[in-house]
Parts: sequence; structure tokens; C-alpha cells
Amino acid sequence: MNQMMIQAFADNRKRVFEQMPNNSAVLLTSAPPKIRSGDTPYPYCQDKNFYYLTGHNQRHAALLLIKKGTTTTTQMFVVRLTPLQIHWMGPIPGPEEVSKLTGISSVKSIDSLPDTLHRILQNLEILYVDFSPVSTTEPLTESLQLTESLRIRNPHLTIKNAASILTPLRTIKADWEVQRVKNAIRLTFTGLSRMLQEMAPGKTEYTLDAWFTLALQLERSVPAFPTIAATGKNATILHYTQLNDTLQDGDLLLLDLGAEYMHYSADISRTFPVNGTFTAQQRDLYTLVLEANVETIKAVKPGMSLMELNDITRNVLAAGMQRLGYITQGAEIANYYTHGVSHMLGLDTHDVHPDDNRLVPGMVITVEPGLYLENEGIGIRIEDDVLVTDSGSENLSADIPKTAKDVENWIRNVQSQSGR
Repeated sequence: MNQMMIQAFADNRKRVFEQMPNNSAVLLTSAPPKIRSGDTPYPYCQDKNFYYLTGHNQRHAALLLIKKGTTTTTQMFVVRLTPLQIHWMGPIPGPEEVSKLTGISSVKSIDSLPDTLHRILQNLEILYVDFSPVSTTEPLTESLQLTESLRIRNPHLTIKNAASILTPLRTIKADWEVQRVKNAIRLTFTGLSRMLQEMAPGKTEYTLDAWFTLALQLERSVPAFPTIAATGKNATILHYTQLNDTLQDGDLLLLDLGAEYMHYSADISRTFPVNGTFTAQQRDLYTLVLEANVETIKAVKPGMSLMELNDITRNVLAAGMQRLGYITQGAEIANYYTHGVSHMLGLDTHDVHPDDNRLVPGMVITVEPGLYLENEGIGIRIEDDVLVTDSGSENLSADIPKTAKDVENWIRNVQSQSGR
């Protein structure tokens, strides 16, 4: 980690300290490993809140922030592997190296965390712990089990969810965070172009997904979420991930996907004619969705809410569908447009969001209108990633073609370059 990033994560911790009341602490832990089946784990993914404050990517770690009066203390706890563990797992940074990598001066073995908590929490009033609530029928997560054990051992403590502090901070992206989203978008563009090289009648959805994943892996990236590659009627299923069907001449292919770059996500949707050319009907509907996309992005500015943006999208789509003869009353658009137009984007694809969903400069959101005509086997979605600025917005994915003409040219160009 370079000095600039060490300071960036220190700045994040400083903002947390500014929000903490006196005589309080914040305890965050790294994400626990998750088992796929038997003794086979899923690829490890760090807890986003923990990463936001440390930049640390390894498991079996904890962060403790303490505020007493004007004094703030940062302590980190990481695993120290034995020689036998290193033989099996390979080396990972121990306390001394983590201290150099993060700039946190006090880094100890994770084994010392229980004694440290027992000693420190006795003299505090509030403890913030990172946990997600579950229903009464679900088992307690590891974070909730930790929270409950701390509550029992420290009945004097008021325990609060750390999200109350971290969510407002994470919604406002620093310049370096915006740059990471831009890099994720750039990689997504590369992956999309590779998919279009292979797109043709007779190809399969899962084959295109494989080419996207390969294009990202060659850039040391991974998909930020399971790719939606939906052809024909499958495109009318909002979260279609089976990817089993074959592309047919005359159908559309809806791609909703994104790369991950250093923990930050892109989320892009584009819709393509499988044979390279829109039919007249497809072009009319596509142009309408594009109009909704453009008009909604124009409306993005500080003070707007996601609900207000969605109203703009619905109104554009309703007027257009009436004009095209698909509906007679605006309310009927609910049969063709069935989701919201925006969500927050950042460390998570569906990133944390403020309670009022009101836009503030520094937020990154998606704008993704769509139309879904199940009986005709047509699903169209056009999605961009947009930064809220002081005066309006910046479309971070503006370089990815999206007019009908530009999409057809894009297909033609990449396929000609590949020798087709």
C-alpha cells in the first residue's frame, strides 16, 4: 500500500472518530471465510466496512477504535501464522508487516483481542459493532454472536450498530474511490467488447459469460456480481442468471454486468441485436429506453431523491409507450417497467444508502431504465454509472456506446477486428 492510500484509510478512520461520542469504541472484524461445500471455501472477499477503514485484505483480523475525551486510539489485531500454517497456506502479513502496510502503529496478534476487549470495555459507555439484523427464524451470524457475547459480558455497555456511523461516510466517495469505479468501468468496457466479438446466432449465453470472465481475469479482475446474459424472452427476467440458452437470429441480448477493481464495482447494462442490426420495432423501443436513460441522467443533481428520479423515468417511458401504441394510460407502464431506476454504487454493487435516498455531491449511483415485453420476447435495459457533482452529474460510463447506431457500429467494429 503506498503512502497516499495509507493516508486515505487513515482519513476514513479520522471521520469515524469525529462521529463517535465520548467514551465509546468501534469494533470491526474481517469477513469470516465461507464454505462452499465440505472443506472447499468460496474465494475470499473482505468485509467492506473493515476494508474501508484499514485497506487490509486478509482474514482473521479486527480493528478497535477508542475515543475517550480528546484522546483517540487505533488498535489492529491480525493472525500470526505458525511455520506449519505457513507451509500449508503460504505467508500472510503478520503484525509487524501489517503495521508498515497500514500505517497503524499498534498491531497485535489476534490472540490478544479477548483480553484487550475485557480490559478496555470496562471503562467505556458505548460500543459500536458491525452487524446485519436477521429475522427470528434465521440463525445468528458470526457478527451477531460476537455482539451478543459482548453484551452479556459487558451489561453496562450500550451496543449500537456501526452502520449508523459508517453508512453516511461510505455514501460520499473520495476522488480515489471515484477513480476506482472508473477503472472498474474501463475493465467492464473491455469485457463487453470481448463478448461482442463472440456474439452471433448459435452461440450460448454461458459462452459469452465465460469470455467476459476471461477478459477480466487477464486484467487481474473478477466480476463484481453474477453476470446477466439474457437473450430473447430471458431478458424479461430481471435477475436471470441461468445462462443456458442459445442466441437466436433476430433476438436481442441484454447484458447486465460489471468488473470489480480493488473492491469497487461497476454496474453496466447494454442491449444488443444478436445479428448486429435492430429491427424497426426493437429500435423504437430501444430509443425510448435510451431517452429515459438520458433524461434521467440530466435530472441528477444534489437534493434529488432516487424516488424523484424514478418518477422522471416512469413518465418518459409512459409517454413513449403511449406514443408507440403499447398502452393507452400512463399507469399501464407498470406492466412494462417493473423496477427502480437507481441504486448506490461503490464498495458493493448495491452499496449502502442514506435513509432518505437524497442525493449529495460525491455519491455514485446507477441510472438503469428498462422495458420488458414478455409476450414479444423483448427485454431492454440501458444502465450507466453516474457521479453526483456540485452542479449536477458526470456520467462515468459515457465512453461505453449506447445509441442504437453506435451500438451497431460497435458490434461491427469489434467483430471485423476479430476477423469475422
